[in-house]
Amino acid sequence: MLFLGEFFRSPLRIGALYQSPPRIAKALAVEMGLENAGAVAEFGPGTGPVTREILSRIPGDCRFFAVERNPRLAKAFRVRFPGVTLYEDSAEQVRELCQRSGIQQLDAVVTSIPWIVLPPAVQERMLLETIAMLKPGGRFNMITYRSLSSILVRRMMALCQRHFSVVEPNIKVKSRVSSAFICRCTK
Repeated sequence: MLFLGEFFRSPLRIGALYQSPPRIAKALAVEMGLENAGAVAEFGPGTGPVTREILSRIPGDCRFFAVERNPRLAKAFRVRFPGVTLYEDSAEQVRELCQRSGIQQLDAVVTSIPWIVLPPAVQERMLLETIAMLKPGGRFNMITYRSLSSILVRRMMALCQRHFSVVEPNIKVKSRVSSAFICRCTK
């Protein structure tokens, strides 16, 4: 209910009516090399369904942090994951957040941020900051619940194709609640 309430308070910041169902959370975390990662970040964890999947895959010595702007969701996240580093900040600050975490480069970034509804300049700035922190071969997974034919999705895909060496076709993941599309990119 918390997630739904936050969506109605600020739909453009939350981007979905509900948190990622288990099947979608799992799909966001697979095929990223998390099992061998040294440093991973998650943007927009909400209450943590994708975080649970990430934590189940990363090695014990992997550095991990999450970035959540919404204070109510951040509070719920901290209750569920008291030992996880969570910054109440913008993903645009990923360089500074990595520095604060003692991370020089990230192996992977998983995001549930509603990128497609952000202004194009913010999308590009956030993506460039993220790419700057990814090591060569680093992975970036993002999700949208919008149709692939949406102009917003096509614009975001074009942005990813300009900046990543590999952009896998959007992977459709069905769940009981709805379908989602996951974009997997490699630096």
